[in-house]
Amino acid sequence: MLKRLLAPFATLLFLCIAVCCKRTGVETESSSSWKLVKIDSFTVNYTKEIHGVAFNGRTGVFYHFKDVSLTQFDNKGNLLGTAPVPEDGPEAMGYIVGMRYRPDGSLLLQSLNGEIGIMDSSLTLQRHLQMPFQSTLPTLRSNVKSLDSQGNDVLVYFPGRNGTNPFEKGYFKNNFLLEKIDLESGEVQPVFKLAPESKFQEDTYHDTPYVLIAVGGHDEVLYVLDNDPIIHRYVLRGNDVPSLSIPLEARKFIQVTPQPIPLGNMDGVYPGVIDGIHPITGGFAVTYGEGLTKEEVDNQRYADPRALKSIQRNVLKFYFYDKGWSDEIDLPREISEILYIEGPEGISYGLKNVAFGGSQTTNQVTIYKLAIESTGSTKGNR
Repeated sequence: MLKRLLAPFATLLFLCIAVCCKRTGVETESSSSWKLVKIDSFTVNYTKEIHGVAFNGRTGVFYHFKDVSLTQFDNKGNLLGTAPVPEDGPEAMGYIVGMRYRPDGSLLLQSLNGEIGIMDSSLTLQRHLQMPFQSTLPTLRSNVKSLDSQGNDVLVYFPGRNGTNPFEKGYFKNNFLLEKIDLESGEVQPVFKLAPESKFQEDTYHDTPYVLIAVGGHDEVLYVLDNDPIIHRYVLRGNDVPSLSIPLEARKFIQVTPQPIPLGNMDGVYPGVIDGIHPITGGFAVTYGEGLTKEEVDNQRYADPRALKSIQRNVLKFYFYDKGWSDEIDLPREISEILYIEGPEGISYGLKNVAFGGSQTTNQVTIYKLAIESTGSTKGNR
């Protein structure tokens, strides 16, 4: 289980292999009139592996599971302090699989065991809640943003109510998608039903997806199944059906052929996945990897399979409720993950891909400050 949990971060160790691999057959040409550029950076003196990260544009935090600690830093790279995650007693927290900053600067935590914690700005645990049932998902991928909050309401993906299992065919079609926790009463209730446009409405097997959620303004809740190229918008205190479902409209997004029985990926492809959803004023930003066709995968036969993420094209797009989609914007290969996005006119932050830049040391983490610039083309819109 531990190997599965650490897989996304172990991938970083193999990115250098990907950079050296022959890129024959991987389509990278982009027609975007915009590009994401590095305008500044800062480094954090951090000597441990990163098993989780959250960042709100001002303050960030790293999670290290081996010594069960959180280390906080600011957007200048200054260390603000390190605090242990409680391991024993009534407020103990298990392996942290999700972290999210709240608007007031407090930190929301989700553990594999179903504990929900809220820490104040000094990383002192202020609230501790336990989900009233066990999860039927044996592992949750580390650092997936499957939780968020609005006021006294916390939304979290935690399958297992009534013993239901997300590996079963029809799980997402037949069950509520999220759990809503009332921080005042402690009540936990299921919310939101799957949109009819989702491919998981089909009577077939798809690879079990990871879930991404993000709460925006006006009680907006954005919901994504990472291998289904569509973004759903719900209203937190509204109906359980989405108010809007928006196809990704990606130029390329590789999907595995669904099966009548659970055969897995028989296509030999590297599937595309949505790996980030960020509310912005008037819309949202989404990041995703296009995936690789079977031919493209075969052309990388000497690459470690865990390094394919860096070989595919990774993309940023903006969606505006009054204008629609922006052009596709290539994510620089120096960036392994987008941590925070203000909007197309604002500043974004991205974690450095350790495969790039031989000067990267083992006791520093680099975070880039990013902005969108015009390429001079008249095609597309921002």
